[in-house]
Amino acid sequence: MSKIFFSITIILLFAGGLYLGTGGFMLTKYEGYSAEHAEFERLKRIKSRKRNDINNEIKILSQLPTSNSLDSLISVKKYEVYSSYDDDEFFIGISSYLNLEHYDVELQLNKLKNVFSWLYGLPTDLVYFLTSCAFGIVGGIIRLTRASIIGQKQTIQKQFQYVLMGVMMGIIVVGVSYILPNFLSSSSIEINSTTLMFLSLFAGIFSETFFKRLEATFKSTFKNE
Repeated sequence: MSKIFFSITIILLFAGGLYLGTGGFMLTKYEGYSAEHAEFERLKRIKSRKRNDINNEIKILSQLPTSNSLDSLISVKKYEVYSSYDDDEFFIGISSYLNLEHYDVELQLNKLKNVFSWLYGLPTDLVYFLTSCAFGIVGGIIRLTRASIIGQKQTIQKQFQYVLMGVMMGIIVVGVSYILPNFLSSSSIEINSTTLMFLSLFAGIFSETFFKRLEATFKSTFKNE
């Protein structure tokens, strides 16, 4: 019974780790999509204000007594509104898009919101922490599975320790990612989320090797100081 419970727990942890870890991995693309989306929306607002201003001018001019010069001016204003639309700009329903790239960015953002809605409500640093630990769990389970395949007999307590070590490795990787760059440089250094997540994964799989390398790095760093 305990083996069945353990197996179910491991499967759930693996699935949850993959979900959270994949969310962290997608954070890089999400940030890129958000930046593109913000720029597209900024340009769209500028164009919309310009069109509204011209349309208001046309409305005012249309209320004045008719004359040839006035009709010509109104025609010019209408052409300005028409020419403000780019060749690539299009509408789908009531939504307008500056070009196909803008439309694709909107699609990608909506897909991310549907699958990783939790990603939007959490601070970025917390997302880094959770997804790094999640990849550490996945790494620990991979290590556990490998040990089982090659015939290394482990107690259930030892097997849970592999998973727990994966979580710890995720925490350590996040800490190292923040501490070492800031210790070695006074400039602000942003964490590469893709590198962070996969480093956590490999740290969970090869925890002993990672610890040895990390220990050597710290000794070398503080020795030089």
